[in-house]
Amino acid sequence: MNFKKHFSIPPRLFIFLLFPLVGITAAVAVIAGSSNQNVLPGLTSDIRNVPHRGWLAPNFELTTLDGSSVQLIDFRGRIVFLNFWATWCIPCQRELPAFQAFVESQDPELGPTVLAVNLGETREQIETYFAQNGIKGIPTILDPTGIGRKLYGVMSVPVTYVIDAEGVLQFMKLGETTTQDISDYMIALRNKG
Repeated sequence: MNFKKHFSIPPRLFIFLLFPLVGITAAVAVIAGSSNQNVLPGLTSDIRNVPHRGWLAPNFELTTLDGSSVQLIDFRGRIVFLNFWATWCIPCQRELPAFQAFVESQDPELGPTVLAVNLGETREQIETYFAQNGIKGIPTILDPTGIGRKLYGVMSVPVTYVIDAEGVLQFMKLGETTTQDISDYMIALRNKG
């Protein structure tokens, strides 16, 4: 039996099948490329690096806007909204006032807090953005080399991890966090205990 004779595709049929396949591939590439304008450039995905609910939050040591060294473990005993963001990110810009209002309503030493980890921007860029937009009081951390981003598998911004007082990851929010989201997470954490 001649295998080639029975299973070969005629050239006209091959071309007929090839053009739609090329069109579909191009459409998928365009959609994938434009679907998230907040993807950080030069990053590749490795799902193994993304911490999951119930895991102890990975610790890091970075620098705050005022130049102090800070570790995530320093906040053990407090609920932490660990937010990864950048000034150029529109959803990040929209969520900063919600985080500011939340921080202002809490005990600054013992209450729940937000740690806003800025990805790759300078102190001057952040301070200028805050001054121009009336943002203040949000504990902000610089991550110029991507240490925190890599520990948490952050591929696009904003993303917020909600960490309970024991340092355990309880929730992850991709995209903009609203005042309602913050309230819902706080209720869920209070009901957990």
